[in-house]
Amino acid sequence: SSAPGDNSAKLLEVRLINGNCDSVDYLLLGNEKYGIEFTYKIVLPVSKPIPQLHFYSNKQDTVFISYGYYNYSDFYSTEDVLQPGIYKSVIWFSSSIFNTQFYQVGVGFANIEKTKLHFWEQEVITFEVIEDVKFRKTLYKGPIGGLVRPDIEWENTKLK
Repeated sequence: SSAPGDNSAKLLEVRLINGNCDSVDYLLLGNEKYGIEFTYKIVLPVSKPIPQLHFYSNKQDTVFISYGYYNYSDFYSTEDVLQPGIYKSVIWFSSSIFNTQFYQVGVGFANIEKTKLHFWEQEVITFEVIEDVKFRKTLYKGPIGGLVRPDIEWENTKLK
């Protein structure tokens, strides 16, 4: 098959989705729920699997990396094996962690026990984060720099 991967795991599909699991082309900045979903085929059993997503800025700076560990409790256990089949992994996030720009996403699947990378696709998705500034929670409506713009809670208090 021409799907990316080795003889143990193959990447089948990757998509950017909204909170209703519909495919989307961009993110609207705010507190909207979005996800990156990828499906893959396990051909041969894989122990200690780690699906992973790498987020890059439009200048190829690493914004963050996220690892989707399967729920195994003991790192040294041999019980945590994915048997052959079709699997789906989704990372959910609020669009409020990003800033207004383009991002690229790389997707990978590794076996931590054998330090084996079964598949890796560097720029499998590119998406833009856009903003309607009339919904911004500040009077300032100009550009805001930075790779990310998390919605952080502030506390301002008069002391005297």
